[in-house]
Amino acid sequence: MRLARSSLFVDNLDGFAFGSQNARQQIKEWVLQVRQTGEQLGVIYDDSEKRVDGAAYPTTLGADVDALSMGARPLARRRSEIVDMSLFLMSCRQPKLKHVEMTAGVWVHIAQYKRQLMSVFKHVWPVISGEADPAERWLLLAEDLLKAISLLPFARIRFNLDVDEVVTASDASERGGGVCASVGLTPEGRAPVGG
Repeated sequence: MRLARSSLFVDNLDGFAFGSQNARQQIKEWVLQVRQTGEQLGVIYDDSEKRVDGAAYPTTLGADVDALSMGARPLARRRSEIVDMSLFLMSCRQPKLKHVEMTAGVWVHIAQYKRQLMSVFKHVWPVISGEADPAERWLLLAEDLLKAISLLPFARIRFNLDVDEVVTASDASERGGGVCASVGLTPEGRAPVGG
């Protein structure tokens, strides 16, 4: 056994089950190359119970994945937990910042399934940063959390949507507000990967 100062662990490196047969074959070859290179470098791969290749209803990485409808959403358990956490916060006259931070973190995770859900969080950030009066926290949070709870059924990824070729980026700074969109590829962008 070789001792190392650090270890790298990879799980769920399965490839992708959607797309054309040629695309799936190409991905399978890439995954094989990655695994072979990783094994030479001492990467540990885990193909245990989380393997999702070929399964119609796997549960992985905190999501219910439905291959038949080609979508994924947060686990049912996780959805009920965040509703419970949110209702608890709204019941506290002066919710603790730690509870607000934890609840907001779960909502941010859930918003990964439908990014538009992030637009409902207007007051949670001033509460977390300490800008909001502690006596007004619950009222400010209630507006954001009730909106988020009502939109929770829409927190779903659809894998069969077309890909838009326009790459966009937004300015996440508090003062910026800029948005840009791509108009084409540079010569570097047209170059083959690894070439």
